[in-house]
Amino acid sequence: MRFIHEASSPEAIEAADDCSASALLLPTVAAASGLRGLARARGMRAAIFVAVSPTDSGALEAELDALGADLPDGVLLADCRGRADLQRLSAKLAVREARANRPEGAVGILAMAGQSAAGVLALPDFSGGARRLQGLAHDPYALAQAIGADPAASTSDTAMSLAAFAAAAANVPAYLALSPDQDPATLIRRCAQIRGAGFAGAILRTPAQFLAVREDHGMIDKRP
Repeated sequence: MRFIHEASSPEAIEAADDCSASALLLPTVAAASGLRGLARARGMRAAIFVAVSPTDSGALEAELDALGADLPDGVLLADCRGRADLQRLSAKLAVREARANRPEGAVGILAMAGQSAAGVLALPDFSGGARRLQGLAHDPYALAQAIGADPAASTSDTAMSLAAFAAAAANVPAYLALSPDQDPATLIRRCAQIRGAGFAGAILRTPAQFLAVREDHGMIDKRP
């Protein structure tokens, strides 16, 4: 499987480095600069993604501006609702790439899809993909909270299946965001289950999860 390591602290960066992470997710733009600097200081070669707000959020423009000229390898777009959202973000990224003298398309997009009821209903719209799109991620725990459901309910299973189908139709890998409360002792079994459900990888949320994956080398695919 492919693993994206979410790192929100220097300790998490250190743990991800110890695990030879191939991709990092920095969950806030505010912390991105310092954490990216730390990753570089440690000589990490992991691809770096920075989470940004939905395209209809008033915060998105300021977040993209805050990235400055040192643009990341990609951004994770929260609650992405299909190709229209991808196109809007792509246009905004093109402006920042021009300012930073980077080629258009240098910054990829990882779309967090099916994060709300509207997001689930928009999953079929990813069919055909988009030029910057590098993967679809799905967070069943965020969806359950948004709609007031139990993450273990059948509604969650349905949304997960739709997300896997949407990624396949877009010809990109699907990633499942694990719960921060996922027991590292059962992590490998959970990863085997989601791989069987059509997900190419997972977003790991804690250093303990990083360690559990590192100790099971057969689970790791180095591609981001």
